[in-house]
Amino acid sequence: SPQQQDWDSSTVCAALKHFERLVETTRMNLMVPGCRDTLTSALETVVERTQDFTDSAYTSHEHRENILLLCDRAKLELNSLLRVGNSM
Repeated sequence: SPQQQDWDSSTVCAALKHFERLVETTRMNLMVPGCRDTLTSALETVVERTQDFTDSAYTSHEHRENILLLCDRAKLELNSLLRVGNSM
């Protein structure tokens, strides 16, 4: 249910675990219809949840930069995965 999904992705840890499960499922099933949108949406949720840390005054500049770099890297890796899936 949508409410359950909202609760499940309410923390960055839960959102990451959800995204990881989707990626693993994709690896096993290749690219099923709708997979691109689901993965993209799940990664967007992860990035949104990291904003709690990147916007916090308690997060050091170095950690903030690392979080942003990791988010960018995840986006690049997802795009690479989706390109491979499209070429199959």
